[in-house]
Amino acid sequence: WGAWPATGFDVLLPRAARWLPIGAVAFAVLALRRRASESATQLEGTEIARLRLERQHLAVQLQILQGQIEPHFLFNTLATIRRLHQTDRVRGRETLAGFIHYLRSALPELRVRETTLGREVDLIGAYLEVLRVRMGSRLDFSIDVPLSLRDCSIPPLSLATLVENSVKHGLSSLPEGGHLAIAARRHSGRLLVSV
Repeated sequence: WGAWPATGFDVLLPRAARWLPIGAVAFAVLALRRRASESATQLEGTEIARLRLERQHLAVQLQILQGQIEPHFLFNTLATIRRLHQTDRVRGRETLAGFIHYLRSALPELRVRETTLGREVDLIGAYLEVLRVRMGSRLDFSIDVPLSLRDCSIPPLSLATLVENSVKHGLSSLPEGGHLAIAARRHSGRLLVSV
């Protein structure tokens, strides 16, 4: 092994004084990078957990809305069909046919997380046709959705909820009824749907 080098402190001290700050700065940079990487990983994990919770919350809200829409409309329509069966069998058959069309459109939508504007508009049309039998001339409606927008994705029953609330809280309490206008257009790259 040999003997230790015989370098004096007067030579080592200036060298150490020169390299020690460089080593300390390099260590600090490496430690900060590692801490920043760990923080970014934690932040990403927290954001993923937050997005999962938000998605679960939205799914629960959608289920609640679906539960609110369907029973109210279902029971009212069945009562109307029963009454029409006794008083006006032709209108009763037409209402039943419209109701069957509505159910065929609506039931598959209850299980999906996303639908198209076209399917939602078809569902709304069937829904409003059934309601028109109950409300008669008190319900007038128009749907203005260009063919180019029918394939746009939207959450299921989002439009149906707006339409149902418009009829329930807006038109049904008015003795003269009213007009319900549904329209969609594209503005600055966004889909705008109005009820």
